[in-house]
Amino acid sequence: MNIFLMVLFYTFASSVIFGHGIGLERLLIYSENKNGLCILILKTLILLSIAVSLLWNLNIYILIPLGLYFILPLVAIITVLLLEIFVNIFLKKLLEKKAFFANTPNLEEKETVFSYGLLFFVLYEAGSYIEALTIIAAACIGLFIFSHIFNAIKQKTDLGNAYGEAKEYPLLLIGAGFLMIAFYVTDISWFFDLF
Repeated sequence: MNIFLMVLFYTFASSVIFGHGIGLERLLIYSENKNGLCILILKTLILLSIAVSLLWNLNIYILIPLGLYFILPLVAIITVLLLEIFVNIFLKKLLEKKAFFANTPNLEEKETVFSYGLLFFVLYEAGSYIEALTIIAAACIGLFIFSHIFNAIKQKTDLGNAYGEAKEYPLLLIGAGFLMIAFYVTDISWFFDLF
């Protein structure tokens, strides 16, 4: 499959975030904090690119020929844990030097659902190494795009007459529902079957 089409597919049509639910909680948390979102995306790209590179070769050349492919989830968890420690140390030193990222959340906070969920999805969904890296990039692009859309929805509801708790997450989830309807209407509508 063409890489551009694959990015479009895993970002919008079969969105890793909406279609599979991987990273939806991070989308709600980081919809207002752009610095935290940029750090999360940077951290995820670095962490998962290295992890997929190591695990893909390990799985293809060692685990599958030896018949030990069933331990891949355990090896993946251990690999991501070790890499997360190194990436946190590296990013902490980098962020101490940059004043732009002064208001960022604590890096020790675990974003494990997005990282681990995306890693397992990539290892079991991708057919090649290039596809695996493309799915990681598409998930991060989707997280970035949809966080901006959610931020726009939050800003519009703040301007409206919604009351207290009705302003926040219920309206965001309704907005997410409308986004999903817009993306998936071509799959279920009888009108599009004519073409």
